[in-house]
Amino acid sequence: RGGPSFPVMVTINPQDGAQDEVAAAEAAYLQTMLYNLVALLVIFEVLRAAVKVFFIATQSWDSALTEFYAFLTPFGLTYIGAKHRDKNVLFFNVISSGFCFLFFLTVTYEIVVNFFSAPDAAQSDGVGDTITAEERRLCSEDPECDEEELKIYLRHPLDAIPELAITVLFGVLVFYTYKLWKHPTSNQEMRVVSI
Repeated sequence: RGGPSFPVMVTINPQDGAQDEVAAAEAAYLQTMLYNLVALLVIFEVLRAAVKVFFIATQSWDSALTEFYAFLTPFGLTYIGAKHRDKNVLFFNVISSGFCFLFFLTVTYEIVVNFFSAPDAAQSDGVGDTITAEERRLCSEDPECDEEELKIYLRHPLDAIPELAITVLFGVLVFYTYKLWKHPTSNQEMRVVSI
């Protein structure tokens, strides 16, 4: 009945003996999509943290773990909301995942634009310079800012690839969470209603 269009790690089967087989199949499909989207998000978030810590060295382990912990909220809301088809949890997941989508959209946009745009010659004061005079000025005012790390952060393509995937996955997660929230079998009592 039109299962997920990508390789799945978890498959939810329709409820046995359901009176409305179409609604049961649709609910199982939406739950399958949400479980697999959140699994892919966790994989890409771990990949993003590993790239920042090991390859481009723009983040320490403790800040990477703090960021990962912050993104556990939509991951947990997705799992619990999909499992129980609870309208309240799904509603808060739409909001939480929507904010994460907007956050990653702005960060990814900034990284991609900075990577593909050459610094303006009027703002750059050196040959082969990769940061603008304004970025250099802001970095000089911050005692924790290092110009070399800033150059890597602004120009490294490995930073944008996992974040672009996470942006797309959060957008799709919002869409499917909203669809399950609107599904007639979703309720506000944290229990799966018979179909």
